Amino acid sequence: SVENQLRIHLVYDGSISKLREKKQTLIKNELIPSAVAYWESTLKVRHSGGTIKLLRQCNSERVRYRSSDPYPYCVDGCKEVTKCGETIVPATHLEACKVAPGKGDYKTEGYSGAGVEQTDFVLYISALTTNRCHIGSTVAYAAYCQLERAYDRLV
Repeated sequence: SVENQLRIHLVYDGSISKLREKKQTLIKNELIPSAVAYWESTLKVRHSGGTIKLLRQCNSERVRYRSSDPYPYCVDGCKEVTKCGETIVPATHLEACKVAPGKGDYKTEGYSGAGVEQTDFVLYISALTTNRCHIGSTVAYAAYCQLERAYDRLV
């Protein structure tokens, strides 16, 4: 059924705690909750029923695909830290590293985190000045990090 209310899971990174208390309160108690409430009440989705786990980022652009698995395998291994934009994704939200160092050599290394259960969308929130956000000209910036393969929707 597509009549289910969207469930958004919020993750505030450490940069929020570096803001003045008044700005933290504005972000955590007013801006984000009102935006989330709007989208959760407006959008209806088909719940995936599974736990959301993001793929670890590869050390390079070199990847291989296995015919029985839609996910990419990193030829040169995975990065120590995976980011969504400039925000570090908690290790508990990540799959184990999928590697394929040689042709036909597909394996999983390291550990897989618990993921995020009972949610449809994970929203990572940070307060960082980056190349995409110039002070004075951009109030906010948003992008997606990964699509869910089964439903071709954002994770």
